[in-house]
Amino acid sequence: HETEKTQGRKKIFYVFIAAIAVTVVMRLIFLKTFNYMPLAGDAGGFVNYAQQMKNFYGYSAREPFWIFWVKCWIAPFSRPKTGLRLSAIFSFTASALFLFLIIRKRLGDLPALAGGVFYLLVPYMYFSNIRAHRLEFYLLLLLVLAYIIMRKMPRAVDAFLAGLAASALILTRMESMIIVFAGFCVYFLHKEIPLKIK
Repeated sequence: HETEKTQGRKKIFYVFIAAIAVTVVMRLIFLKTFNYMPLAGDAGGFVNYAQQMKNFYGYSAREPFWIFWVKCWIAPFSRPKTGLRLSAIFSFTASALFLFLIIRKRLGDLPALAGGVFYLLVPYMYFSNIRAHRLEFYLLLLLVLAYIIMRKMPRAVDAFLAGLAASALILTRMESMIIVFAGFCVYFLHKEIPLKIK
């Protein structure tokens, strides 16, 4: 019976991975179709800051971790907008995986599959990938932090990873300090497993 349950969980996970693959192809087609459009709004400014960045805190009027992320993604491409838009696709796809894992941990496999697929198919996010603002990356960091906190952080390494995720979140959007503070308050108020150094 346990083997059947494990196999069932694996099948649901494979279905979700297939859904990810299909939507990634759709997003790449969308990118190829609309990549002629110039970056608008803050996105162009992010690229300018990234191109002028010499070190992590060296030059930027914006949050440094996000600018560093942009710098890493635009570096391999002759057209920065392509790299920035691919980073949005990657970030959103990775955030879908963490959302699936979070829902599965709390509600089970079928709700995780339904929630994850619905998240992947939200039409607005296809346009958001072309806009290439911080939304996708912000969602990814937020879900990574939530997933680590939900693991109850029984080991020092989990607490360390939670700290890294929280720092990255704040250095991507400064107003995230409120979310990070609230998240850790919830964890410590409902802590079930003490930290253990292993």
